[in-house]
Amino acid sequence: MAKTKVIAVANLKGGGGKSTTVYNPVNGLALDGKRVLLVDVEPPRLKM
Repeated sequence: MAKTKVIAVANLKGGGGKSTTVYNPVNGLALDGKRVLLVDVEPPRLKM
């Protein structure tokens, strides 16, 4: 059985290019035949 690998990219600042930074390597892995799951989330904005 293959081992699962987790790669995480985190930064609370908006507009930091996280989605683009993650999409390109994930797309390359998928094109290489690897099974991938990409989850892109944003924290809720707190209103003060």
